[in-house]
This record gives sequence, C-alpha cells and structure tokens, in this order.
Amino acid sequence: MTMNPTGDGQVRRMIQGVAHDFNNVLATILGTIDLLLVRLPPDDPARLEVEEIRSAAHRGQALTRRLAAISRNEVPDTIETTDTESIG
Repeated sequence: MTMNPTGDGQVRRMIQGVAHDFNNVLATILGTIDLLLVRLPPDDPARLEVEEIRSAAHRGQALTRRLAAISRNEVPDTIETTDTESIG
C-alpha cells in the first residue's frame, strides 16, 4: 500500500508523538527505579527484580529511539540496547 505524501507525514508525526510520550513514561519509571535502588540494600531479594524492570525500561527506550528514527525515515538494521543485546 502506498500512502500519499500528506498521509505519510501525518503517520510520521503520530509515530514521533507516540515515541516522545512513551519516552516520558519510561523516564518516570527509570527515575523511580533509580530512587528505589538507592534505598534497597545490596542483599535485598527484591533488588534483582527491580534491576530486571530497569533493564526492560532500557529496552523500551531503545524501541522508542527506533520509532523516532522511523519517523525521520532513518531505519537502522538494529539498535543496541546493552552490550550484549540488540533489537532488529
């Protein structure tokens, strides 16, 4: 399916808006996680779960960057999320 230039631009703006809003949500989550990790003792059993949530939020940020790139017609093959992971 081919979109007309006007429709294509509208979709790009919508994608960019969603990426921006989702990134704001993730920033709030990551800030709260950082505060929680400061308060949790290193040997607290909940710490591992909180770190998993932080890792998932970072993966979400990588997806947000990919959405933003798509909205600018810049589509990378993969997006590095950590030293050992990639999305693509």
